[in-house]
Amino acid sequence: MYIFIDESGLFLPTENNSCSTVGALCVPDEAIDQVERALTDLKKSLGREDDDEIKSPRPDCTSKPFECFIAKLVSLNCTFEALVTNISLNETETILQAKNNVIEGMKRYIEVEKIKGDELEFVMSVINLTNSLSLQLFQQVYMQCYLIVGLVEKVLNFYAKNSPKSLSSFKWRIDQKGTKSEEKTFEKVFQSLYLSIAVSASLRNPMRLVFEENNNFDYFFHSFNTKKNSKKLENEAKLRGIDITALKNHMLPMNLQLILAKDFSFIDSKKSKGLQIVDLLVSSTNRCLKRNFDDNEKMAKLLGGLMINSPDYGKYAIRTIIFDGNIDHSENIKEKIELYEIMEKSSKKIFTEKFKKNLFVIKQELEKNSV
Repeated sequence: MYIFIDESGLFLPTENNSCSTVGALCVPDEAIDQVERALTDLKKSLGREDDDEIKSPRPDCTSKPFECFIAKLVSLNCTFEALVTNISLNETETILQAKNNVIEGMKRYIEVEKIKGDELEFVMSVINLTNSLSLQLFQQVYMQCYLIVGLVEKVLNFYAKNSPKSLSSFKWRIDQKGTKSEEKTFEKVFQSLYLSIAVSASLRNPMRLVFEENNNFDYFFHSFNTKKNSKKLENEAKLRGIDITALKNHMLPMNLQLILAKDFSFIDSKKSKGLQIVDLLVSSTNRCLKRNFDDNEKMAKLLGGLMINSPDYGKYAIRTIIFDGNIDHSENIKEKIELYEIMEKSSKKIFTEKFKKNLFVIKQELEKNSV
């Protein structure tokens, strides 16, 4: 499976709470050639050369070729995952706190594991690099890490039904930032942190697999499953200060190192049609949520058709991360929620309401009994 990741937005606290979005396009191995041809056909229909990136003007849902292009992606079992934030000026301190928490986590790792020598030197260099990141680029690192965690859970369940063989490998391609020093620092920090953040996030909220007829996880387990090891899980959780008492007997270890890091690279979008496509999708999502289209509802429906519904009870297919935990500050929140609801309604329904509600209740009971 190919996963292409890009972002759109300022990623800075502003007076008008401007949206910023990170997104990922997932393409099953057997569809990659057809997906690239679909982009070539879209460019041709828009009067663009195949070597050109579609930047400005960008097509929207009023463009029939673009609408057909999205339909083609859907027919090829491509999926799109998006994580959005709507940052207010009063969130600067909370973003800084998130950055400090990441740094403190690395310091705790040094202390608990008694790190020495070359490894200590490496971890200290990552701490210094993280500390030097602007809040803008740190926020992108942070959001892309959490995008990946939620993405893996959804695609495991979707492709177990629709393209099981594609779960044998994960090829991660992220749009490179450029040549500026701080942008290269972003890449170094991301590569150093995203696996650790992914492990922490999956321990706090373990991935849920839907075992039902026609869902085939055999290819995935063959490549990435590890033998059940409660002690290893407990040690990982202790290192990160996470309590897994309630759920540890229901958790199945996965080799996240192989899933996330075996085939991972930053590349120039000019050389990748997959990155050019996800650029179109994530920028369209960001513009839609800011209501910058003539028909935002139609665009939300189109984009939602590529999304997988949430495994969480009462949540939407498009995820939101809010650093200060308060959604009320977001401008035009009612209008945004209406668009979230359209995307959710149009999304691929992999997780049933019964499944989500039962899991929610069971988790509450387990946590209550573990106290």
